[in-house]
This record gives sequence, structure tokens and C-alpha cells, in this order.
Amino acid sequence: YNIRYFSLLFEVSIQLEALVASMIQKVIPEQDIFLSTRIITQVKGMNQWLIQKIAAAQGIAANIKFYQPSDFIFGLYQLLVDHNSQKLSRNNIDWLIYQALSEKPFKDLFPVQHHYFVENGKVNDVKKWELASKIADLFDQYQVYRHPVIRRWNNQHLSENEKKFEWQYYLWNRIRQIAGEHFPDMTEIHEAILLQIRKPDKIQ
Repeated sequence: YNIRYFSLLFEVSIQLEALVASMIQKVIPEQDIFLSTRIITQVKGMNQWLIQKIAAAQGIAANIKFYQPSDFIFGLYQLLVDHNSQKLSRNNIDWLIYQALSEKPFKDLFPVQHHYFVENGKVNDVKKWELASKIADLFDQYQVYRHPVIRRWNNQHLSENEKKFEWQYYLWNRIRQIAGEHFPDMTEIHEAILLQIRKPDKIQ
């Protein structure tokens, strides 16, 4: 892997439309038609909107792959640190949370949150799945933008200001426990990447 000439160009704007127009103008036309255009978005809901914008500007939107920040970061981890890593994917996290929400300890410890997906005394599996997916998105955001919180939770520490998030703290540690060494903890992955980057002689 040769990343010696890897560089980044940042464009900043408070107008999302301006950023999309710049991407369509500068990035999309430069791509080989036989290669995928890879776009990182913060939330999955933005993907379809971008497809529509690209199609409106160019008449077609094809061979585009969308990633979330955690996908990109994990790709760097595989490239720089562990080529054969068997960490779980983002979709697996949804299912882990769904499993944790289904367990009796969660119901007993957090009846208010459990009641969210209970209707007429019966569990609504669709609402439970939707909640699991939203929590997985939230955990993604925490790992990318709120590293200190996740580090505290990894060390079994919940600050006084975080007491109202105790149910999230519980779910985070529970899914880590279920997944074991295969859990894709981005805070640990960040640190491994930074350590490797500081040792350029180690990059092949």
C-alpha cells in the first residue's frame, strides 16, 4: 500500500448546496467511469438526497458508493494496522443493540426506555429495531465526535453529568461484552491509526 502521496483538500461552507455543487463540479467528472465514486456522509438519510442532486446535474448518478465516517476510519485501520481484522460491521452493531434491548436486565433496569417499544403490553419488534438503529447511529457519532465520553464508558466510568444517559452507557458496555474482541471500538481504532501514522517507516 503506497500512501506516501496521500493528501486532503478541504472545502468549507455553511451552505450544503454550495458544497454539493462543488463536489459535482470537481470530483464526479474526474472519476474513471469504471471506478466507483466514494462519498462519506454523516448520516444515511443524506445518501438519497445526494443521488438526486448528482442525477439532476449530470443526467445520471451511477457507480456511487456511500460510507459513514466509521466505515472510512475502519478502512484506514485495515490499511495501516491490521489487514486481516475481523471487526464487526456497522450493521452487526444494530443487531447487537437489538439483542441487548431484548434482554430482561435492560427491561428491569430501564423500564421507561423499554416502554418505548411496547404497545398494549406487547413488544413491537419494528419499533425496537428502529430504536436499535438510531442508537447505533448515535454511538457512531459519539465515537467520531465525542471520544472522551466513550473512553470514560470503556473504563466503566459514568460522570455525574451523564447520569441521564445511563441506559446508553449500559447498552454500550453490554454490546462490547457480547461482541468481545470483534467489537469495532472506534476510539481504540483511532489511537492505533495515529500510533501507526507517527511511525512512517512502518508503513509498507
